[in-house]
Amino acid sequence: MSRPIYRRGEPYAQKAAHLLRHVIHPELDPTLDRYQLALVNALRDRLTPRETECMVHYYLLRENMQETSLCLGINISTVSRTVERGEAKLDGLLNLAVSISPIRLNQDWSDRRAS
Repeated sequence: MSRPIYRRGEPYAQKAAHLLRHVIHPELDPTLDRYQLALVNALRDRLTPRETECMVHYYLLRENMQETSLCLGINISTVSRTVERGEAKLDGLLNLAVSISPIRLNQDWSDRRAS
């Protein structure tokens, strides 16, 4: 399995992977405050199952787009578009969260990389 080259860079990929872990299993981190938990729940509600699936393969499993497309049985361009739509939703929610609340996304969430 070759390592993906993220078009938005490794720091973005690490933040996305961290948030996706929480979308899948928010109960695994008891340190989430109510704002962070609300963000995770909003992200879970906004992402389609396909977006979540593609982003999990791409960011959490660190598969490149070709590997993701083979694993999911969909075209590589579909994977690319689906990940891009998921990233746009993620970015929109992060921008909203940062503007509304003193949420600690910029530092704490990117530094606390769950294994």
